[in-house]
Amino acid sequence: MKNTRNPVASGRFYPAKKDLLEEKIENCFAHRLGPGRNPQKNGENSFKAGMIPHAGYDFSGPCAAHVYKKIVESGIPELVVIFGTLHTAGFDGIFLDDRHYRTPLGVTKNICSEIDTQDFRIRHDVFEREHSIEVQLPFLKYFKQDFKFLPVGVSNTDQEKISKDARKIYELLEGFDTIFLASSDLSHCGPRYGNTPPKGTDLGDFMEEKDRKAINHILNREPFELIKTVDKNDITMCGAHAVALMLRTLGELDLRSELLSYYSSNDILYGSDAVGYAGISFHL
Repeated sequence: MKNTRNPVASGRFYPAKKDLLEEKIENCFAHRLGPGRNPQKNGENSFKAGMIPHAGYDFSGPCAAHVYKKIVESGIPELVVIFGTLHTAGFDGIFLDDRHYRTPLGVTKNICSEIDTQDFRIRHDVFEREHSIEVQLPFLKYFKQDFKFLPVGVSNTDQEKISKDARKIYELLEGFDTIFLASSDLSHCGPRYGNTPPKGTDLGDFMEEKDRKAINHILNREPFELIKTVDKNDITMCGAHAVALMLRTLGELDLRSELLSYYSSNDILYGSDAVGYAGISFHL
């Protein structure tokens, strides 16, 4: 298929073989930190948006599964917008990718050809080595093959740009049955990240104190307070701007927020470094 992006995270963040990937997804739901068995649609159709981590499935997969349980129970719609973190330095702003994405579970079609994207910057190089959007697709493809998606890469940008593009995205997609996902991890702590707790302070407590500040702003749908708090408190959350754009896109929709899961990589494999993960749902 022309204009299709090949996976860069398979074999690293998730298994490269279809059967092993399906088994890994099932294990994420069944994991002691996961939500339990694989979900089934219950007809509520209430899920509208969420924040999901994007580390390797062995670490953040059980957390992500909590959000995907909500999505599957509500019903995966025709369109999923994924606001992804851009980890590569030098790409500041908001970008679209107009390619289809291939993973071991098949090709996910991009909706760009069906909408007017002239007000957005479309670049392939921004997404070429980026995993934050790609790792979300197998969870969705496991349960539904025929949805389409819109990949939106977000890095450092200002409040005016976030507000302007959020309004454009919402207006552009009116008429589509859509959910919005923001892909972000929380604090990155330890010597590897140059962010160590004060002497005598437990790493987990240090992380959670910081992460709870960010989580509270997300639950309260305060996008710009989130960015201010992340900057002020040196919270090494990689996708604060992606989450802010998602929250701003939701506008004044009357939704309930829920923290579905929070833990760190130390709860999976203890070490001197750790990353925080949260799964958050916004629903009717």
